[in-house]
Amino acid sequence: MVSSEWLAELIAWGYDGASFSVLNPQEFARSVLPQYFKHSNFQSFVLTLRTTRWVHHPNAPGPSSGNQAEGPWEFKHPFFKRDSPELLSQVKRKS
Repeated sequence: MVSSEWLAELIAWGYDGASFSVLNPQEFARSVLPQYFKHSNFQSFVLTLRTTRWVHHPNAPGPSSGNQAEGPWEFKHPFFKRDSPELLSQVKRKS
């Protein structure tokens, strides 16, 4: 999803290829989430990420900022790296 050109205005790789940012959470929730999930709720998407050990990058806007609906929101996971799809099998729910 992050590498999809048609989503470039909504989601992008971090500069180091070890994170991704949702650039416009409201539009992402409206137009992208329903294609991959059974909802269009950005907060539910964030919760889903957290259950698989994704972390919100602390220097990016998001939960600690005044307006949670505005972006960008940056997320990291130790097994999420650009050009390393084989690592994704290590992304698992917290036990």
